[in-house]
Amino acid sequence: TGMLLCRRWDAPEKEVEWIVYIPANRRDLQLEIVHKFHHMFLHPGIGRTVWGIVGLDVWGPIRLSSNDENDEKVWVLTCSDYISHFLVTKVLTGCSADDIVTGVAEIIAENGLFRVCLTDQAQYFVSKRFREYLAGRSVIHCVTTLSN
Repeated sequence: TGMLLCRRWDAPEKEVEWIVYIPANRRDLQLEIVHKFHHMFLHPGIGRTVWGIVGLDVWGPIRLSSNDENDEKVWVLTCSDYISHFLVTKVLTGCSADDIVTGVAEIIAENGLFRVCLTDQAQYFVSKRFREYLAGRSVIHCVTTLSN
């Protein structure tokens, strides 16, 4: 299949772990990995590769119309896998912690549970509701530091 594997060197000796290595210039291999592992096998114990570490972000508010009378806005929740570059988006009608948790729950239901989640320090990501939701699913939540 053209798939390259490399040994995970920090794994214990009794647990030899192999992870998929995808060269940055081989987009065809990236798409093949996403298709074979993500869509066909629905995560057969490969949490450290595809869909293991994801980043979440929210874009918005985005106005749906340039008409001043229609003040309808949406937000877009993005979830990107750092290994395969697989991207999932959800359109949200609000950006409260409950809205974000609902969006993440839908992403997990459709695509599987990730192990590590990286977010910025937006109030909905550092809220007690969001942190408890991830902790209840044994997802490690990492938060970026503030930058100048």
